[in-house]
Amino acid sequence: MAGGAGGASRGAAGAPPPPAPPNALPSVALRIEAEFSTTPDRPLPDAAAALRAALLTAAATRLGLEIAEVDLTVTALLADGATDQVTGAETGSPAPGAKPEGPVAAAAAGVPGVVSLTRVLGGPVHTAHDHVRVEVATAGDRRALDVARSVRTAVAAASKEARLPVSVLVTDVVEPGSNG
Repeated sequence: MAGGAGGASRGAAGAPPPPAPPNALPSVALRIEAEFSTTPDRPLPDAAAALRAALLTAAATRLGLEIAEVDLTVTALLADGATDQVTGAETGSPAPGAKPEGPVAAAAAGVPGVVSLTRVLGGPVHTAHDHVRVEVATAGDRRALDVARSVRTAVAAASKEARLPVSVLVTDVVEPGSNG
C-alpha cells in the first residue's frame, strides 16, 4: 500500500501523487476476494454477510482502505458443532527489518506506529532522481494509512532532496505481541 493508497489524492498545491512502488498495479477500486468455510446451522447468506461486514470494517478501521467490493466463496461446509475459527493464508516470514541509517531513515523510523524499516524491494530508503521511497512495517493497533501519511510527511521534512515526492510502502502490519 502506498502512502496515498485508497485514492488518487493530490497534494494541497495540486501536485500529482508520489510514484507507486515499481511492482504496484495501476490505481483501481480495491476489492477483497476471500474463501471461507461455514457450518450448516447458519444460512449461507447470513454467514457471508457477517464475514463481508467484518472484512469491510477491518479494512477501513485497521488499514484505512476503502473497499469497493468483497467477493466471497464458500469452500466447505463444516460438521455440526464445529467451532468458528479464523485462519489466514501462510504469508511466510515477516519483512526483514533494517536499522535506520541517515536522517531520512531516522525520521521514518521515529514516526509513531512504525515498528521497523523494511527492505523488501531493496534498501529501506530508496532515493531516485524523481522520488524517495521508504519501506516500513506498521503496528497493528494503528491504521496503516495514517502511519504511512505521517511517514511521508516526516521524510519530506527530513529529506535533503528538495521537494521530491515521497512514497511509503507498507510491507507488513505487525500485531501486538508478535515477533515481526
